[in-house]
Amino acid sequence: MKKGYRSTFRCFMPERYVESRFINLVALMMTRVFRRRNEDPICWFMPEHFARYALSDKYTPTEVIFDFLGAYMSLKISHVIRVFIPICEELHWYLVIVDFTSLCLIILDSLPCVRKRQQRKRNAIKVATYLEAMLDDHIFYDNKSKVVDCSTFWPITPFGLPTQRNRSNDSGVWVTSWMRECTLQDDFNIQINDSTRMRLAVDLVLEEYNDLCLVIQENAW
Repeated sequence: MKKGYRSTFRCFMPERYVESRFINLVALMMTRVFRRRNEDPICWFMPEHFARYALSDKYTPTEVIFDFLGAYMSLKISHVIRVFIPICEELHWYLVIVDFTSLCLIILDSLPCVRKRQQRKRNAIKVATYLEAMLDDHIFYDNKSKVVDCSTFWPITPFGLPTQRNRSNDSGVWVTSWMRECTLQDDFNIQINDSTRMRLAVDLVLEEYNDLCLVIQENAW
């Protein structure tokens, strides 16, 4: 399991850029939360480098499958409902949710750009295609009928999404908050304010999925 060091937590300071290390910590945190409920979680939370591999064309899914299997993915895929894939583009984060229930690719972007809208839709399809190719590997042994066609899912952006404040550098905060708060619901109109960064930091440190939680609390007294 990855560790969060002091330098990672500096990005919680107001208006600081949220680094990929923090995005990956939240992905691992949410994976742990769902694994405590079920050994084979119904939601998968991918790290930042999944989209980077998918969009770069440098690595085939077969070459990197073991970078994700176990830590972020389980072998059973027939009951997976959603896969959360954060994407970083020119220091801006947005989130793609591969939704196997509604058969669509949900694009959540706190700073939408008309000029980049089509490119982000193409990126969503590309990461879904990469996921589909990875899940086609023989190592996944159960019924794959519900996931093999996720490259054909239609990309959509929910209407009326709230947007981040100007110059707030909050896109990574929005992405991680969507990952935490919208796992099984379709209401993506979350609220982000000045306390959200601190709340995320506290949760990463003090919640039960942190193996050092009790040690930290004891040392705090």
